[in-house]
Amino acid sequence: LTRGTKNRGRVQFARAVESLAGGIGGFSGRSSLGLSGSFLSSRFEEGMALFLEALTEPAFDDEEVEKTRRELLLAIKNREDETSRLAFDLAFSTLYPTHPYGMTVLGQAASVEKIGRSDLVSFYADTLDPSSLVVTVAGDVDSARVVELLEDGLGALEPADNKFSLPDAAKPPKGPRQEFKASERKQAHIVVAYPGVDVKDPDRYPLSVVDTILSGQSGRLFYELRDRQSLAYAVGAFNIRGMAPGMFAAYIATDPANTERALEGLLAELGRMTDEEVSHNELERAKRYLVGNREIGLQSNGAIAEDMTFNELYGLGYLAGRKYAERVMAVSAADVRRVAAKYLDPSRGTRAVVGPAGINPQPPAENPDQ
Repeated sequence: LTRGTKNRGRVQFARAVESLAGGIGGFSGRSSLGLSGSFLSSRFEEGMALFLEALTEPAFDDEEVEKTRRELLLAIKNREDETSRLAFDLAFSTLYPTHPYGMTVLGQAASVEKIGRSDLVSFYADTLDPSSLVVTVAGDVDSARVVELLEDGLGALEPADNKFSLPDAAKPPKGPRQEFKASERKQAHIVVAYPGVDVKDPDRYPLSVVDTILSGQSGRLFYELRDRQSLAYAVGAFNIRGMAPGMFAAYIATDPANTERALEGLLAELGRMTDEEVSHNELERAKRYLVGNREIGLQSNGAIAEDMTFNELYGLGYLAGRKYAERVMAVSAADVRRVAAKYLDPSRGTRAVVGPAGINPQPPAENPDQ
């Protein structure tokens, strides 16, 4: 989006942005595509003009498309050397074999090689649908003037011919799964994953507390598996949310000789979240960390705008973030144990293992009742 517009080439556009001491960049992920910009408030109108130019009039120049394609193909190739990423990719594709969440955001080389300029133009025309567009401005600006500029710049947008719609939710697994991928690296990378929550699910707050209790240098996984048992090069938990239910996962990188022990240790710590109620001090420490970390993360206008944008885009309302601290601090020890039992269910777990050939651990036993 920022590599040239209908009126300016890539270099000309970049120089125009830099002349304002500003920045504009595109972003994309599993649930959104967009543009972000940052400018001095004294140059706001000029910056907004460039922002709207990039948003509504991208050139998708053939040469820039080819450059971007080569960059993506190189990133896809390099991803094969990042064993931890391969483990998460394998976890997603195993947990979601028929759902888009099972795909990588970068894509596959065979697909990227086929995408042409006309594909990008038609896709973007459908994506830039005013009914699903959210624009947020945060900073020292006049709100009435902001509205005027946006009405002038976006008022002529036409509804898309092919409106975006969410795919059907993924079906939950019918039993535990395990997949192995061989790697030449002398490390084993293990991800234990479970179907998680979407961005609207109230369970996301206690599940975030579970994540925090397990993660970080003061978390249970680090203390038990790295400090006490010396099993981990790296270890942590992740609560990945989306428009559709995402994934709760725990990860460990270990010596291949310790693969079985590392997996058993990871599963044991996840089981403790279900079997035992967390202590008052551990719970309060996790909640204060979440609230404090969020407040630190919202110290810039850009972060505030991002938070408001995604909350509005995903149907939560742009002020939803103001209730975050209240909802996190309301989480009880019983809530933590309840969501752990609900989501960290071994019968729905997926194990993804990447490492040297021959280290694949014993797969989970199938439940004949499922």
